[in-house]
Parts: sequence; C-alpha cells; structure tokens
Amino acid sequence: MNNSDGMVLEHPSFTRPLALTSAICLCILSAITITSNILLLVAIWKDPLKCFKSAATYYVVGLSLADLCTGLITEPFFAAAYFITFLEGKVVYSGALGFVYRAGVAVSGVALKYSFLVILALSWTQFVAITWPHSYKRFVTKRKVLFFMVAVFLYLVLFTSVQLLNIFKIMTFLIVDLTLNTTFLCVNLLVISVLLIVAYRKRTVSRAATYSQSTTQGKANGGGARERAIDHQFTIVSIYLAVILLLTALPHVILAYTYLFTHSTLTVKQNERIQIALRISDILLFIKVCLDPFVYAWRLPAYRKTLATMFLSRNGRSEQERMEGMRLTGHDQLSSSPKQKAQATLQA
Repeated sequence: MNNSDGMVLEHPSFTRPLALTSAICLCILSAITITSNILLLVAIWKDPLKCFKSAATYYVVGLSLADLCTGLITEPFFAAAYFITFLEGKVVYSGALGFVYRAGVAVSGVALKYSFLVILALSWTQFVAITWPHSYKRFVTKRKVLFFMVAVFLYLVLFTSVQLLNIFKIMTFLIVDLTLNTTFLCVNLLVISVLLIVAYRKRTVSRAATYSQSTTQGKANGGGARERAIDHQFTIVSIYLAVILLLTALPHVILAYTYLFTHSTLTVKQNERIQIALRISDILLFIKVCLDPFVYAWRLPAYRKTLATMFLSRNGRSEQERMEGMRLTGHDQLSSSPKQKAQATLQA
C-alpha cells in the first residue's frame, strides 16, 4: 500500500525481484500507453471523416487525457521508485524518492478515478441513448458533458489534496477513499453495465425484427443512419470498457479491503503474499489504462478508418513531394547540361 511516513513496507526477501519486475512492466506499459493515446487524440483532433462530432466524443477525449497522464507521469514515477528500490534492496519512501512516489500516488489517484468516472458517465449516456433516444440530445449535450468532466476533475483534485495536507491519518483516508470513490464506482458501474447490456440486446432484437423498414429509412436518410451506426459502435465500446474496468478493479478493491482491515494482524509471510497480490492488482489497473485505446481500434471502425485516412494521406503527400522533387531535379539537370557543355568546350 501507499505510505508517506518513510516506513519499510515489504520484506527484503522479495523486495528486489518484485520491484524490478514492476519497474520493467511499467516502463513497457508507459511507452505503449503514451503512443496509443497520442494517436487517438490526434485522430479525434484531425477527424478527416467528420465522425467524432457527438457529445460522447468528449468522454473519449477525457478518458484518453487521463490515460495519457498516467502513462506520462504516474507509471514513470512509480517505475523510477521501483528501480531505486531494486538498487537499494529495501522500500523506504523518504526524501527525493518519497516526493517522486507521493507525486505518482497523487496523480494516479486523480487520473485512475477520473477514468473510472468517465467510463461510468459514458455507460449512463449510452443507456439513455438506447432507452430514451428521443430525449437523448436534450439531456446529453456537449456543454453538459464538458461541465461534468470539469466538475469531476476539480472534485478529485480537492479530494486528493486532503491526503497531501495530512488532514487525516493515512489509513483513515485510504478507507474513506476506497469506500466513497472506488467501491461506489464499481457497484454503480456494475449496475449500469447490466442495464446497458439488457437494453442493447433488446434494441438489437427490435432492429432485427424491422430490418427491412430500417434499411429503407437508412437509404432515405443516410446522415441519420450514419449517426445511428456511430452511436451503436460507441455503445459496444462503452460495454467493453466497463467490463475491462470491472475485471481489473474488483481484485484490487477486494485485496485493499483485506489489507486495510487485517494489516495489524498479518504475519510476515501473509504480509509478503498480500503485498505481491496488491502489486499485481496495481499492474492490472495500469494494463486497463493501456488497453483503452485498443478497445477503440478494435470495436470502433470509424477510428480505424480515421487512422487509415490520416496515414494514407500523409504517405500520398510524401510520395507527391518526392515525385515533384525528382521532376524538379531532372529539370535542373536538363537545363544545366548546355551550360556544362559550353564550359567544357571553353576549358578545352
């Protein structure tokens, strides 16, 4: 668990291999997370196909920014702390190392919970879109989504500052944080995921029953059909994001509760085992952060087409510039050849 008092948390018998393995995993995850999220943000910013115009896109941008912060700050800070732990052979988070570790903990607390809340909000948004499609655009607007995301960010920053100011004891703060934020989010996300899956299956069956009518309407209103297709894809993406989040967060929640309420009675061997399990659960959360952009690439054809269009247009411009350069070079050589011949004649 996180500690700000400079106390040794882990037994030396497993500290070094655990620290080295964690640091290597975080370095790999950080590189992949940074690259994939930058690609996603650039694709949404460029948007050559004009397919990222809905309010749900703001959730994707917010989630990607949170994941990018995790890859840029949290994972490198933790990796540095674990590498130093490997070299020192013990876990003493004090001095400069303590500052780096606490900074990583603070950013992680904001970024990870922010991504949790964004996925929860995206799931509720898609549930509203399926259940009350006619009221969706009135209830879910870009301004409301943006306000929600800013409010959530400010709340998490203020909540995390309570820990940094040492207003409560560390164990008290962790219990409140785990109960109020993480557990509540997981339960809420589990409920809305079940509701969303049920609503999605009902809509799929309904559309299959009226396939011929939907096809006729799609031909008459191509723009509306395209919007419905993108909304359908976002629903699938939100389901996958929620499932992945639950699978990676629930083990951490269970282990954290176990440690917080039994740490004073644990033997050395039991403490070793739960520390290893907690570290693995932490890595699972970072794997979830790394997987988010790949879920978009897997289940969002519009994103794949956008990336393909960007790379093809870039390659096309590069090829055109190369051909233009060859043409100009060839023209210069042809135009300069008579001068070269005249100079050669004069020199002779």
